Amino acid sequence: MKFSNVIKGKKAEEKIEVPGFTDTEGKPWSVVLQPLTVLEYTEACAEARAHAVSKGVQDPKLGEPIYDLALASQVLVRGCVDPDSPEQAREKSFNSAEEIMKEMHPEHVVYLHTRHECWQDECSPTNEKINDDNMLDALREVAGPDGIATFMRFSPNMQVNFAISMAKTLWPLLEARSLPGSSSVSDTSNEESVSNSG
Repeated sequence: MKFSNVIKGKKAEEKIEVPGFTDTEGKPWSVVLQPLTVLEYTEACAEARAHAVSKGVQDPKLGEPIYDLALASQVLVRGCVDPDSPEQAREKSFNSAEEIMKEMHPEHVVYLHTRHECWQDECSPTNEKINDDNMLDALREVAGPDGIATFMRFSPNMQVNFAISMAKTLWPLLEARSLPGSSSVSDTSNEESVSNSG
């Protein structure tokens, strides 16, 4: 089968609710996330760069707030579609990136863009997840001297997986320590203090 026939199918989708927004019926507002193609992403980068330059940024690049928010908005206008539209003819959730930047708080833009990045990674054939096999290696790297830099090199989806894996690992330990009769770090410290003072 030719690639031209393959791409006629529906894009991979994930429906999410957008915190802080409700529809006309007062229900949580939702969008459907779709991964971007190379052309869509390069167009988003070009539009974001042009916007940043127009705002006085001489050399727009990642890490510059105006460029980052513009790029996130450009990605969202291409990667968010209306869940009420037909699956084979999806309509965009936003009219333009300017609408996003004008009507949304930066926190909303960052949150929604992060969710889209996670979905983009999830659809990647090379997506790497934290699991029992590589958890120790990931912990060792993050706990090392370059921990922050190491963590920031993880893809957004891997960062989420790392946090969830850590929570699943730590929660049973914390829960066990909170049970009646269990000792805590503070109790142990108090006992040592009493012992030393005696």
